[in-house]
Amino acid sequence: MPIETLSDVIEYLADQAGIYGAHDDEDDEACQKHPCRVCWTEDVRIRIEQAVQIELQLERGRTR
Repeated sequence: MPIETLSDVIEYLADQAGIYGAHDDEDDEACQKHPCRVCWTEDVRIRIEQAVQIELQLERGRTR
């Protein structure tokens, strides 16, 4: 299995979900309806990082 970063995994997921394109900096509302790849990948990264932090906290609670 190749070594993958979180960015590699997120980009793979975006490819599989068919998330492409970008929006103008002034058109954030367009991404509310159909997210562009930049917004989608950033949102997924934030959610994964937050979920990992929660998992670590839960794991610490189990070992006490």
